[in-house]
Amino acid sequence: MAEYYYFISSAPQPEWGLPYPLEKVNLKNQIWDTLSWEDQEKFEWLIREPDIRNLVEYHKSLRYPWYKPAFDASGSLSIDSIKSLPDGVQALHPVLYDFFDQEEKGWESLTTASVEEALYQRFFEAIENDSDDFLKAYFNYKRQIDTIQYFLLSQVEQKLDKSAAIDESLWMKLNRFGDFKSQLTTEHPNIESWKTYLSEGSYKKLFHESRFLLWQWLDNKILGHEFDIQGIMTLYLKATIAIEMQQLQPELSNKALASILEKAHLSTENATNHDNR
Repeated sequence: MAEYYYFISSAPQPEWGLPYPLEKVNLKNQIWDTLSWEDQEKFEWLIREPDIRNLVEYHKSLRYPWYKPAFDASGSLSIDSIKSLPDGVQALHPVLYDFFDQEEKGWESLTTASVEEALYQRFFEAIENDSDDFLKAYFNYKRQIDTIQYFLLSQVEQKLDKSAAIDESLWMKLNRFGDFKSQLTTEHPNIESWKTYLSEGSYKKLFHESRFLLWQWLDNKILGHEFDIQGIMTLYLKATIAIEMQQLQPELSNKALASILEKAHLSTENATNHDNR
């Protein structure tokens, strides 16, 4: 692991509240070239979700010619590979290949919401079955935070629909908040303060605090893993959070927050509303 020690020691260290000096795609490429083949398989889980978002973006553009997709270059698939689908299906990871193998060349006729749901379902099932304990715990915790945040946002932005990336069981609890209030506030004490932020229109503060929880979670998991693959994944995830925070404007509206959530793994009403027409 000597090469990881050198990389982590020399790489810019993310600091909460400060801009990160590298673009995410540049950091990803540097990390990828550093990792062993075995550790590349672990790290790939962190760049597979951008692949899903890119596939969903591309699907929207197929269904709606006026739609300009916002691709994330930090994924594992090149934009050219995505645009060649389904002919370029061999470029997909097995987690995603299965979907296109079943749909053959008919995926353009599906609704964007159904495509997103199918891809995320495969993604989360694969994480549960195939990833290591750190990745399982990270994605589970992040999914809970995003589910709560997105649910509360949906209460003030009526056009938002339930995302394919949420934790369904937690969403059901949130819908029955009165019955589960004691349990939920014990497991997620931020719910009450987050509701207050939204009632006050403090959308930036809500997003800021939710990402700080992720940051703290990563800090708590790093002990003893400072210079192994978990240390590298922690560096990348914290850099990703720092870059997300850089994108926030001084005054963040609910629609702007919804847009950020979409890029950060949650979809909004854009395609779903059109699909339902």
